Amino acid sequence: MDQKTFSKLSTELQRIYYILWMLSTINECTTDDLKNYTELPSNTVWRLLNKLRMDYSVDVEFVRVGGGIGKRGYYEILDWGVFDQGRFFAIFDDFFSAEHGKLNVK
Repeated sequence: MDQKTFSKLSTELQRIYYILWMLSTINECTTDDLKNYTELPSNTVWRLLNKLRMDYSVDVEFVRVGGGIGKRGYYEILDWGVFDQGRFFAIFDDFFSAEHGKLNVK
């Protein structure tokens, strides 16, 4: 994958792939991590997480930490749904690793 090929994908698909990559590579990936790297508002991040769950059957669990009430915690992928994890990384890992923190998916 290169920037030219990536830019041909729909904005929503770019966001979904980037979020999926971050969920699988950032240790204890939080909503704040996703918001900071994508520069998307919370509602958009949550909508895309829901889309991963509903449209792609990705089992993403929110793991609460601290035991209190609130939304403190991180996300964990339990099942990759329709995606083949190995193939996904073969296609996207080098690209996202190089572009991480610089990628504009707004």
